[in-house]
Order: sequence, then structure tokens, then C-alpha cells
Amino acid sequence: MRKQHLEQLKNASAGHNLIKAARLYNELMIKNLRATLGMDDIQAYHLNLFAHISLEGSTIVEIAEKVGISKQAVSKTISELVEMKVLQQKSHPTDKRSKIICFPEDGPFTLEKGLKFLGEQDKMLKKILGSSSFNLFSDSVAKVILELDKP
Repeated sequence: MRKQHLEQLKNASAGHNLIKAARLYNELMIKNLRATLGMDDIQAYHLNLFAHISLEGSTIVEIAEKVGISKQAVSKTISELVEMKVLQQKSHPTDKRSKIICFPEDGPFTLEKGLKFLGEQDKMLKKILGSSSFNLFSDSVAKVILELDKP
């Protein structure tokens, strides 16, 4: 009886469902990235950094602070992504000890290619939800992000 009650609470939680949906979507994106773009080495922990890298580029310290993990862990993951040519390091214009981490403008993986890939994946969500529900869902998620992403 208690297990059934907990399942009901869990299934009634929008937050729980959003987290579960994000996890399942992330797993599918990794599978599709591997198949579509031939990125066999890409892992979930790699993708977790992408949203924390600004369009202008970010330092390892900035990424680590946003993600909430150590600079060493971020540095190791960034090194793996640089080796895969998914990210690149540039000299910091004002701090010679620091590097700017950014998406390459050309090569096997660019931010534009990644965003186009996500756009293709949106078609799957649109098929699941239907066009009007997809638009409402997308707008709703954008509102949540806008509110929760405030400094």
C-alpha cells in the first residue's frame, strides 16, 4: 500500500516527471548522436557541460561554478571533448593562465550542427505531443528556464 501511494505521489509530481523526461531524452540524444554524427565516445557527462558554455566561450572556472563540480573534473571532461574536436580551447585575451572553452566554428562538430541536430530531434517530440501541444510545451519550458535561470 505504501509503495502504491509513493508511486502516485511520484507520478503526480511535475518536477519528477520533468527530470525523468529530461533523463530519457538525454539518453536518446546520446544514442542518436552516436548513430547520426558518428560520435561513439560521447557520454552523458559530456553533454551536461554544453548548456554551461556561453556563445562567446567560457573559462573552466566559470563552467565548474555553473555545473557545481570541481575545476579538475571539468578540465578532464573538456580535454576529452577537445580531443574529440567537439570543443576547442583558445587563449584568454586578458589572462594568460586561463583558456577560453568554446564550440569550434568548423570541423566535425559545431554549435550550429548541434543545434540543427536538436531541431531534428524536436520533430520526434512534435510527433509524440502533436503540433499545438508541442508549441505549448516548448513555450512553457522556455518560461520555466527564463524564471529559474535568473542570477
